[in-house]
Formats: sequence, C-alpha cells, structure tokens
Amino acid sequence: MARKKPRPYGSGQMIELEAGFAVRWRETVIDAAGKKRRVLRYENLGNLAKKDAESRAAEVLLNARRSGPRREQAIPTFSELVARYERDILSTKALSTRLVRKTILDVHLIPQFGPVLISNIGTADTQRFFTEMREKGYVKAGAHEQYSQHAVHDIRKVMRVVMKWGNLWYHLPADPVTRQPFNPVVGVKLEELVAKKEKWNLTDEQAGRLIAQIKHKRAKAMVALAILTGLRREELLALELGSVSARTDAHGTRWGIIEVTQAFYRREFKPPKTKKSFRTVVVHEWVLLMIEDWIHSSKKRRPEDLVFGTRTNRPENPNNILRRKVFPACDALELPHATWLTFRYTFASLAHDTNEISARTIADIMGHAKVDTQFLFYTQGYDERKQSAGYILGEKLRKIAQDRTNEPALVN
Repeated sequence: MARKKPRPYGSGQMIELEAGFAVRWRETVIDAAGKKRRVLRYENLGNLAKKDAESRAAEVLLNARRSGPRREQAIPTFSELVARYERDILSTKALSTRLVRKTILDVHLIPQFGPVLISNIGTADTQRFFTEMREKGYVKAGAHEQYSQHAVHDIRKVMRVVMKWGNLWYHLPADPVTRQPFNPVVGVKLEELVAKKEKWNLTDEQAGRLIAQIKHKRAKAMVALAILTGLRREELLALELGSVSARTDAHGTRWGIIEVTQAFYRREFKPPKTKKSFRTVVVHEWVLLMIEDWIHSSKKRRPEDLVFGTRTNRPENPNNILRRKVFPACDALELPHATWLTFRYTFASLAHDTNEISARTIADIMGHAKVDTQFLFYTQGYDERKQSAGYILGEKLRKIAQDRTNEPALVN
C-alpha cells in the first residue's frame, strides 16, 4: 500500500471542526526589531460544505503567500482597541446600538481594562470582573442596587465583540490547545438569562373592546392603527399627513394607504429601523375614518404636519398617551396594561391565527427584514394580500368594537 505523500511544509492545513471547517498556516512576520519569525495563523471558514471550504481555504492561503512578510503590529491596550473599534465599526451601527455600546464601554469596560494590553487580558481576570460586578452592584442616589441579569449579559456581549475585532486586527496568539484565536470572554460563565417580562398579546375580543373603550380621538386612532398594522411606536410618532392617503378599489371600497418613510427615536427623526421598514401598509376603512376624524378635529392640514403630533407639531410623548388614555381603558376592562409593543405582538398573533395571511405578508407589513425561507416564494398578488390582510383584521375588530359601544359606524 502506497504511503500518503506528506503535506509540503508551510502549505497550510484545513481542519474539520464540530460545525464547519477552519484553515491554519504559518507566515513570516517582521517584529519591531526588524527580525523575521514564523507565526501560526488561523481563520474559521464557517459552516460550509467541504468543497466550498477547500476553495475558500485555497483563497486564504494564496492571499497569505502573495502578501509576503508582514510587519508585526504592536499589541494595543484595551483603550486603544476600543478607540479603533468605535471609529471603524461602531460608527456604522444604528443610533440605538451606538448609544448603548458606547455607554457600556465608557462606564464599565474602559475603567477596568483600559490600560491593559489586550494580549494580557485572561479569562480568569474577566470572570473575576463579572463576578465582582454581580456581587458588589452599584450605588444610585445613595442606595445600593444590584445589576440586572440583562445588564451583565449585555456588558459581556460588548466585550466579546470588541475582543473579536482585536483578534482579527492584531492576530493575537492562538490557544495552544485548540489553535483557535483566543477570546477571554468566551469562557466567562454567567447566570442563565431569565426573561424580564412575559410577552403577551391581546385577543381579538380584548383588542376590539380596548379600541372601543378609548374615547380620546388621537389615542383611539393610534391604538387602532398600531393593532391593525403592527407599526412600531417610533413610526407612529413620525407619521406625516403626506404619508396618509385613501384609495377606492374597483368595488367601491375605500382603503387607507400608510407610507412608512421615517421614525422618531431619541429626539431625532431618522430612517426606519431596517430597509424592509420602508413600506406601504393598507388599512381598513374603519381605521382610516378614525385617523381622518382625528385629523379634522386637530386642524392639521400641511403634508409635513405630524398626524399624531402636539399642537406645536412636535412628536407626542408615547408614554403619556399610555398613562393618560390607554392604561385607564385597560383598568376599566380589567386587562393588564398594554404597551405599544403589546399592540405589535397583537397584530402578529392575530394575523397568524387567521390562517388566511401568509408569513411573508405579515413580515412585509411589520417591516421585518427576514422571514422563514419557505415563505419567500409566495410573491404573487403582493398588493392584494396586503389589502386582504387589512380587511380581515379590520372587519373583525370593527364589529367587536361597535357591538361593544352600540355606536353608529363612522362614515366618510
């Protein structure tokens, strides 16, 4: 039996992991003193088919040979790494992500690890930091408080992400056992995360009764629109008159057309959350009439006026609407206090329960970026399905709400 030909020295090696493949190789680097030395490199190729992994590994090795000897970069301190991460990576993220991660870095991680070289940060040191944080807590307004589980998990996540970029940029030494890039946060153990609040949604009966119970025109229209479309709170606040219109189909039925083009978050108008959040939503005439009734009584006329804004055309505080109009209605009906997120859950739940609206249509209406692959092919009759979804839910809640109040239907 012929012996297997040995692999040429320095040609690299593809290794199989539990999930996917990786490639490792040696390359020449030039240190600060100008001396050359050979170092081991590693790159995880991901969960690919073996043929694709071999092709990707060959590409990685070819690029390494073409680049020639590299000048070794000085290992930075954690503060220096954070500065580069904020400039190159964090600046490209959404505003909410930038604010949260910047706060975590400035308040928690830089004071602890700032002057330490990232190659000297070990798992034991990192575990000790999180254990002490959990045990000691913090002082607020003279009172001792404990960090929540979610806060500690968020801090760990941010540190893990920053150290991942440190591995990628500065080629930290690989773990001598696994030969994988060393990240001290990966081995840190925390308490199992428990959900803050149980997610819940209104039934169709509860949703219809709640809309009927709310008497204030603006609050009623906002709640109805949120429940019947799943619009995010920030999108409701930024909705302009020019984005609301009516359309009459061939059968003489009127529909409301809502164009979602912006959101109001952290005192700023900005684009919606994702590219898919730029969307057109079709609403039942019952909801359209509520919106038109509120617009008429509020005397808003310019296209740039906010539909649900204040008298000075500023976005209303959404928590004020909940506290003053929605929560009292919930109390009267003996329901838990429903929030804007509850209304979004309610739309998703009611739409799924009808068994007449596809998951692809629900995702499009809600502005979700992703949906299960099996539903990506249901693309025919796109506008008709949105119109059908608006009619099915709108007609059901309209009947419940009007039966509850015994009021005459709104007419155009």
